Amino acid sequence: MDKRKYTIIAIALIFLYSAGLVQAAETKDQSASSKTTGAFQGILYIPMGPAKKVIAIDLATNRIIKSIPVTPETHGLAVTVDGKELYVPSMKDSDTLFIYETETGKEIAAIKVGGHQHHVTISDDGKYAYTTVMPASVAVIDTATRRLITSVEVGQKPDSVAFSPDSKYAYVTNSEDDTVSVIETAGHKVVATIEVGEIPDHIVVSPDGKRVYLTNNFSENISVIDSVTNKVIATIPAGKGVHGIAISPDGKLVIASNRAGSTYTVIDAMNNKSLRTVEIGKEPEHVSILKVGSQTRMYLNMLGDHQTLVIDPTTDKVLDRLEVGVDPHAHAPYIPR
Repeated sequence: MDKRKYTIIAIALIFLYSAGLVQAAETKDQSASSKTTGAFQGILYIPMGPAKKVIAIDLATNRIIKSIPVTPETHGLAVTVDGKELYVPSMKDSDTLFIYETETGKEIAAIKVGGHQHHVTISDDGKYAYTTVMPASVAVIDTATRRLITSVEVGQKPDSVAFSPDSKYAYVTNSEDDTVSVIETAGHKVVATIEVGEIPDHIVVSPDGKRVYLTNNFSENISVIDSVTNKVIATIPAGKGVHGIAISPDGKLVIASNRAGSTYTVIDAMNNKSLRTVEIGKEPEHVSILKVGSQTRMYLNMLGDHQTLVIDPTTDKVLDRLEVGVDPHAHAPYIPR
């Protein structure tokens, strides 16, 4: 009886050991696959809200390669133009903006900015980080010294910031005032205030700098601003609770996520006309359109499914579904220039 018992135990151990070998082999194969996809193509960083961490997605493999613990609960995020530092705003209960090394995850600076923050954006020339600070300002950080330069008064409850490609202007949505503040970065002064739709949210600038697009959450549309005249030149219908917005690297497509619904809206940016509405799933939120190698891909957070989808923006085909966890928020892509 004892011999039989030992035989059963031995078989069980061999089985478990074999399973371990299979698992190790699978892990090794995945690692090898990652290494054979070609040169490094960039990383997409996504903050995970209450989890107080930032995940890093390898754009060559569309796999999570790192998780960086951070101090604050954050919705916004920005990465420096050299890819070496992450700017992490405090969504609540703190007046501090934190900076981390992307390689080590080490906190390297903590900057008092006068209030809790929502989003942060770094200018295309890499000189400044603008973060929206409650109740009604934008903090300007010198990225070379990691110091607060000044604070700029804008409208109530500023949300998002987008810079012009030449970094001369910053556009700030003011969600409670239903306006956009235009800041001249040479002196960090507001030079125009533009009335838009109800509860303006996320904002982008076209690659040629001629147009500014923003989502109006409550009025469920998209405002298009002429950057020369600072006037709204078009209002495009979108979906329920329109939230995130992105423009393709060639400037031809604008895509907006309709968070309170289950769709995203695709817009012809050449004619400022809606092309189609695509059913996609629960609570689509932050979105990016990136040129990765020779391909253009759309990355879309799905709050309801705890996923980030990889989508072909021309065919709307879902290429991959990444299980990222609860509450993914703003995108901070680093693609080598």
